[in-house]
Amino acid sequence: MVFQQIIGGGRIRVLPLDSTGDHTSALPHRHAFVMLLWVTEGYGRQEIDFATYELLPGRLFLVLQGQVHRMANVSAKGWLILFEESLLTGNRREEILNYFGSVPFADLSARMGSNVDELVGQLAGTFDSDIAMAEHYLMLILLYAAKQVRQPEPGELPGQMTQVRKLKELINTHFMTEQTVSFYADRMCMTITQLNTLVKRLLNKTVHQLLTERLVLECKILLLTTALSVKEIAYSLGFADMAQFYKFVKKHTGLAPTEFRNSMNF
Repeated sequence: MVFQQIIGGGRIRVLPLDSTGDHTSALPHRHAFVMLLWVTEGYGRQEIDFATYELLPGRLFLVLQGQVHRMANVSAKGWLILFEESLLTGNRREEILNYFGSVPFADLSARMGSNVDELVGQLAGTFDSDIAMAEHYLMLILLYAAKQVRQPEPGELPGQMTQVRKLKELINTHFMTEQTVSFYADRMCMTITQLNTLVKRLLNKTVHQLLTERLVLECKILLLTTALSVKEIAYSLGFADMAQFYKFVKKHTGLAPTEFRNSMNF
């Protein structure tokens, strides 16, 4: 799959949501940038990593670089803010990504939405002329949204969500070759029990479930966005034979691999 680049180049771009362009394509695609989607009115649907979300007024989405994205049946107004992932650095990155760890959107209150509207207007007026000020407005928008998305779980200690995000990054890097929980526990300098307890507390899942979810996602990506044969996909993902791959896809999607490839629609 080709990664889409920022329209017109640059580190930040601001576009009307109802403008034409591949960023709102109904075909599955990936971006070589981070995208904020701010809905001010109207409706529609989009998929992020094959999970469907409604576009509603006052909803702000964060689509990370590399996530699979598509939109369809959109009759909405708002803004697309496209920016390089390198702008998310240091403590700002940790804070923002930790808050968006569970869901990719924030439903903003009327007051906060008004603040975001004003900041988007300021950002739209500065991204071509004053990159430092544009970055400042962008970070304010992200922090406004992030703090409304997620509150710490009862008993959650500082830094624990950062540990969970680190685990997800490790899984994203190694899931095709490493499927044992012990591998990730060792990399996290934790016991298997400690790691599973952490993930269960914050995500209500096990590490094994996270590994399975990532493998399912890759199956979907390859089936829908490449011309590889089902057999080639099965072996590229480490399945011993076609029967094993067929059972895995059927179990987690309800469809056989070829059926999933041919019938995936909004």
